[in-house]
Amino acid sequence: MTESPPLPVVETTAVCGHCAEKINETDFFCQACGFPVKGSDAEKKIFAYRQGFKKADDNADLNMLQKKIKTAGTTLYVLSGIFFLYVIALFFINKTSGNIATPVTYIVISFIFLLLGFGASKKPVASIISGLVLYILLLAQATIVNPASLLNGAFFKVIIIGYLIKGLRSALEAEKIKNQLSKGWK
Repeated sequence: MTESPPLPVVETTAVCGHCAEKINETDFFCQACGFPVKGSDAEKKIFAYRQGFKKADDNADLNMLQKKIKTAGTTLYVLSGIFFLYVIALFFINKTSGNIATPVTYIVISFIFLLLGFGASKKPVASIISGLVLYILLLAQATIVNPASLLNGAFFKVIIIGYLIKGLRSALEAEKIKNQLSKGWK
C-alpha cells in the first residue's frame, strides 16, 4: 500500500458578522467593533439595535453642528448686508457730498464681514470673534472721532452686538459638538 501525500492545510479566516473585519476564531468579541461574535442571537440583536441608536445620535449631533455653524455664518452675512445697505443709504441720501472715502470704507467693511461669513464654515469661533472685535473697533474709532456718535443709533448698535454674541454662542456650541464627535464621547 502506498501512502498518499498529506492534504494541504487550509487556513480559514473568520470575519465579523457586523463590520466584516478579520477576527480570530477564538475571539468572543470583534476587536474592531465589539460585535459579540460568539454571543447568542439576542445579544447580537441588542448590539445591532444599540449601534443603530448610536448612528442616529451621531447624525443628530452632526445636524446640530451644521445648524450651529450655519447660524454663526448667517450672523456675519447679515452684518455684511447691513453695512452694504448703509452704503446704499449714504449714496441715496447724498450724505457723502463728494467724500468717496466713507462709502468705500463701508464697502470694504461689508466685504470683510462677507469673507468672515465664508470662513465661519471652517472656523466659526475665530470668524465670529474677528467680526465682534472688528465691530467694536469700528465703534471705538467712531467714538474717538465724534463722541456723540456713540449714542447715535445706540439701539441698533446694541442689537448688532447682541446678534454677534448670539452668533458666538452658536459657534462655541458648534465647537463643543465637533469636539465630542471627534472624540466619540457622548
